[in-house]
Amino acid sequence: MNIALILAGGSGSRTEQSIPKQFISIYEKPIIIYTLEAFQSHPQVDYMIVSCIDGWHDVLKGYALAAGITKLRWIVGGGENGQASARNALLTLEDTCKEEDIVIIHDAVRPMISQEIITDCIAKAKQYGSGLSAIRCQETIMRTEDGEAGHIGIDRNDIMRVQTPQA
Repeated sequence: MNIALILAGGSGSRTEQSIPKQFISIYEKPIIIYTLEAFQSHPQVDYMIVSCIDGWHDVLKGYALAAGITKLRWIVGGGENGQASARNALLTLEDTCKEEDIVIIHDAVRPMISQEIITDCIAKAKQYGSGLSAIRCQETIMRTEDGEAGHIGIDRNDIMRVQTPQA
């Protein structure tokens, strides 16, 4: 069984909006629904669990129902950060999942996820025990010793930027 764990526990305070950014509508649809649709349409994803910001669970249920999201099985509370939100959801799945099952963790506010990336993440998790998506770093990166001044450059060929999904 493959379960998509969608992280939607953040308040989006940096956006300075009146609602959490995962619920901001783009073309009359909340961002989180675009994300859920990506996993809903993937043939290898069996169910979804969302770790959702408190006070928005019923809103999410309503949006998901209206959008025809049928794979959403659980909505649990978010945590103080992404790691705590993931932990809340994983604890909910503890009695449901078997050793061979795969949990694919993804951010609710990253709706432009391709079917190919989801497929590859699942395949790598089956093959190696875990899988994630990453992109090569094009920017110049500097190491700092004091948090303010650049100290030494890091070869961009030696680093990648890790993103979600991660399985």
